[in-house]
Amino acid sequence: MMWLALIPHPDRLDLRMAARRGAGHWRWLAPLMAIGAVAADIALVKHGLAHSWVRVILPVLGLALLETMRQARPQHPWPRWRPRDGWLPWWRVSMWTLFTCSSFLIPVFMFADRIQPGWAPQALTGSDFLAALFPVCVMAPLAEEGVYRWLFCTGFAARMNSKLVIFFSGTIFAALHFVYYDNAAITNLLAGYLLAWVYFASGSLLMPVLWHSLGNLLLLLVPGLFTAG
Repeated sequence: MMWLALIPHPDRLDLRMAARRGAGHWRWLAPLMAIGAVAADIALVKHGLAHSWVRVILPVLGLALLETMRQARPQHPWPRWRPRDGWLPWWRVSMWTLFTCSSFLIPVFMFADRIQPGWAPQALTGSDFLAALFPVCVMAPLAEEGVYRWLFCTGFAARMNSKLVIFFSGTIFAALHFVYYDNAAITNLLAGYLLAWVYFASGSLLMPVLWHSLGNLLLLLVPGLFTAG
């Protein structure tokens, strides 16, 4: 109950209202650009560029799109780097979310091999961990949140209910990991929904990127706690 009390009220989805009140041509152009960005991102991942700087170009284009839309209707609250409610409430929500996820993941990794040998992810150590840190915790969150939250959510918020946007954003995000990363974990689906909600509720470009990055870091660190010495 304490965790729920820290979450900003979901009715405050100003991003949706801003998009729907935007210039008329953007209500049609933004979803088309969002679809194109998702298709381009999937193509890059399919061709082995999941951790390439080329993939980060799409979020840069997304920022340009958002800035154009913001200038067209400056009186409405478009996404900014700073959360709408300030940093402190979201810092609290982030810490409680991190605690909750850790409380779930640690027992899973502790008993995974006892339940199903070989099921638990292998820990990365030394140079392998350092090599994975930047692409997994910086480039992937920036690229994926830029496409599936900045572009997709903002583009389709102009045409449909925010709950549907969150559903489609999270589902496509999970499908990407299932098809091209061979990762069918249900956590990808839940994370996709959660990150999309965070984007809408915070009105911040940065918050879903930070949550994604922290989530990936947690998945890199926790298996190492239970690696046999």
